[in-house]
Amino acid sequence: MFLTTDYFSEIVTCCKKSPIGKQLPTALYVHISAIDSLEIILQEYEKKQG
Repeated sequence: MFLTTDYFSEIVTCCKKSPIGKQLPTALYVHISAIDSLEIILQEYEKKQG
């Protein structure tokens, strides 16, 4: 999967702003049961990775 810089930046921003999950300096951990509560772009990204 090829990510453009703008798309990747948007994903990073959404991760940093997410009130859902556990924030670490370089990662956002989210339980599978909470994925539907994430912003749409993060849900789509997760589906593409799975």
